[in-house]
Amino acid sequence: MTHEAETLYIFGAGSFTRCVMHLVSQVARARHLDYWIVDRQIAQNNFIQDRLISESTFYGSAKKPFYFNIPIADVEIREKIALNCLALGGMPLSLIDDDYISYSDVIVRDGAIICARTMITTAVSIGRFFHGNIYSYIEHDCTIGDFVTFSPRVSCNGYVNIANKVFIGAGAIIRNGSADKPLLIGEAAVIGMGAVVTKDVPAFATVLGNPARIV
Repeated sequence: MTHEAETLYIFGAGSFTRCVMHLVSQVARARHLDYWIVDRQIAQNNFIQDRLISESTFYGSAKKPFYFNIPIADVEIREKIALNCLALGGMPLSLIDDDYISYSDVIVRDGAIICARTMITTAVSIGRFFHGNIYSYIEHDCTIGDFVTFSPRVSCNGYVNIANKVFIGAGAIIRNGSADKPLLIGEAAVIGMGAVVTKDVPAFATVLGNPARIV
C-alpha cells in the first residue's frame, strides 16, 4: 500500500481519536486530504476499521510530504511519535474545533488538538502538540510548553508557566500566579484528576488532592 502526498495520518485508535474524528473528517474535506488511522496493531471490529493501518504499514508506505496529528494523551508516547514523523518529513496539522473560543494575542503552535468549549483568553503562548480537551480553559498571561495535555475541564488561571510534557488530569484547578511571580509547573510533572494546585510543582513530580501535594 502506497499513500501519496496530501495524506493525513492520525496516530492512535483509542478513545480520544474517537472523540476527534469529526475534526479529522472536517479538516480532511477542507484540505482535500486522504486520511488514515495508524495504530500498533489492527483490532477487529474497530470503529474506523476501513481507515485503520498498522504502524509497520505506515513506516513502510508513507511518502513525504505528509500531514499528521497524534490524539494520544500520554505525553511520552506523543513525543516519540511526533519526533519519528518529523524525522520522516511529516508536517504537524492542528485539529481545532469551531466551538473553541480565544481572544487577543494567543499563539498555538503546530500539532495541537483543541476541543469544543475550550477557552483560551489573552496573552497566552502554547507550544507544539498541545491537547486542550473539552471545557478546559487557560486564562491570561500563561505560557504552556510542548506536549502538554489538558484533560477535560482543566482550569488554568492567569500568570501560570507550564513546562514541556506536563499531564493534567480531568477537573484539576491551577490557581493564579502574579505578574512578578508566575506559578510554575515543572517539566514532566503530573497533576492528578481533581487536584487543586496552589503553589509551584517541581519537575517530574506527581501531585494529588486539595490542596495538591506531592505523592
